Amino acid sequence: MSSALERIRHQVPAEALPVLQRLLEEPLKTPEELLLEVDAYAGFVDTYARDHPEVDAAAARTLAQRCRAVIDRARGRSEELRRLVQIACLYLVVIEDDLDTRTGFDDDSAVLDAVDALLAD
Repeated sequence: MSSALERIRHQVPAEALPVLQRLLEEPLKTPEELLLEVDAYAGFVDTYARDHPEVDAAAARTLAQRCRAVIDRARGRSEELRRLVQIACLYLVVIEDDLDTRTGFDDDSAVLDAVDALLAD
């Protein structure tokens, strides 16, 4: 496990760790690229939720806003912190089971909480 992921592993669900490890291997994106992905995902969830009322689109919008905030706060920070922000945002975007239940975004929130706490230090 990478040292970056080691910093948050006790604050995130165990089942998230393999996905987070895989996401750490992706090239570092610019803040603008991340923002585009987060915004596209939020738009997708809003559209999907119109026909699937069980999807908590409000939770997705809140998480997308939190992603935007941590992306902005990570500007100019260490590469390790920027990578952690990236994996937290991409975790929201790539996990498909978020749309299956009303609690599908709980793991995304936990990952964002862990990264947000590091940014506060």
